[in-house]
Amino acid sequence: MTGFAPAPVITPIPLPTLPPLSSLKLPTIYHGLVAPECTALHSGIMPVGYVSKVNDAAFRAMAKSTQKFLSFLQPGDAPSAADISTASATMTGSPTAGMPTGVAGFAPSNNALLYNPAQILSASRIDAVAQQIFENVTLEDNYMKQSFHDAPPGRDPAFDALRQNAQNLINLQLALANRYETFASTYLNHMGEEYMTRGHDDAQNAVVARAQILGETPGLQGVSGVATGVINVNRLVRSGSASQIVRALAAQEYAFAPHLIATYNTCRGTKFTINGPTPKPAATPKPAAP
Repeated sequence: MTGFAPAPVITPIPLPTLPPLSSLKLPTIYHGLVAPECTALHSGIMPVGYVSKVNDAAFRAMAKSTQKFLSFLQPGDAPSAADISTASATMTGSPTAGMPTGVAGFAPSNNALLYNPAQILSASRIDAVAQQIFENVTLEDNYMKQSFHDAPPGRDPAFDALRQNAQNLINLQLALANRYETFASTYLNHMGEEYMTRGHDDAQNAVVARAQILGETPGLQGVSGVATGVINVNRLVRSGSASQIVRALAAQEYAFAPHLIATYNTCRGTKFTINGPTPKPAATPKPAAP
């Protein structure tokens, strides 16, 4: 009789040991709203805020270039006829005596107080950065169009107010960039004009041109402070000075940031806040001498 071989003994595989639940990093689940306004926030308003920060850095760079430009001038944003005459009287020889040759921008008709290589370079930088801001504003306009596509106006007054705040930022940025570009282009376009000469006879004409070129420089140097009260953005865009636009732009940014974060928190169910200024550390007293 044929016998049967015993069945092999199978050793059970031990179950894996799970780590304690407290050590697991569970994914964060956002309980956010699904609404057109939230879609428009991410597709349009938040990108506008980002581009606005980029433009702020560009405006600071242009303000610095303006300060460098003015550092070569006599005190005052638009020197008087007496300043021009005094400076001209100190020059000897022909109208071109002492003027470098072979340097771009130096022609016999250029005013020596207003045109030199460093000033020409500063104005050229201002003009180039202004063109970049114009491109950024076009990008912001496209984001705004997308926000209107995603969330037509009239549904949520609070979101409409946020979007108007963003539009105010764009309008003021464009206006300030226009002031910078006007300053730079006027300066560069006057280079070589006959009435920008160095001589006594044309001193008054030079002052007129200088006033036209430098009239906006107090604001273009970067004015500190924030506008208060009711701000008529449309009026400032049309006829405001550079300093008024700078202050109004700062006020709009102060209003825009908390409104943007509050809307983001509503859409995402988060509780982000704007941190206040970090307090200075208290002074540590020196140990007493032994």
